Amino acid sequence: MNEITGTEVKYLLARIHGDSGKEEVANYNEYNATFTYMTDIGRATHFDDLKKVQDLANLQSMLAQLMGSGHQFKVIKQEINRTVVEEQA
Repeated sequence: MNEITGTEVKYLLARIHGDSGKEEVANYNEYNATFTYMTDIGRATHFDDLKKVQDLANLQSMLAQLMGSGHQFKVIKQEINRTVVEEQA
């Protein structure tokens, strides 16, 4: 979205840690094509394409199952709504 006002929708990939239940969001490192999971939502990779992030969540779930980590993955929808504040008389 390039407008100043309006609604912006982004998607995040989240992991629920198998042992602790701790929730973390994914940060994609383009240099080495890996994901790092962290609690800092401000550093998370924000995706525009819902289908892509759903496919990533499914892929990560398959890897977690193969490796027996017990991690679960989900897609988080983030909506930001920006409006003009009207001046009061």
